[in-house]
Amino acid sequence: MIGRNDLHTPYEPAKAFFDTLEAPHKRFITLERSAHVPMMEEPGLFLLTLIQEVLPLTEGRATFAPPK
Repeated sequence: MIGRNDLHTPYEPAKAFFDTLEAPHKRFITLERSAHVPMMEEPGLFLLTLIQEVLPLTEGRATFAPPK
């Protein structure tokens, strides 16, 4: 996720870098009204995006045992 108005991590170079990455699953998600801290600038949308996009990727995937 990236804020469209981020001045610390500019949108276009971040998108260009993202496009070079190869991964089993990836999605470039833009938060249009955010800058560098979208979790504070658009908290509701940030949380909703985590729930809709990230949470489904985690279900049933933990294959490690906790340390004893």
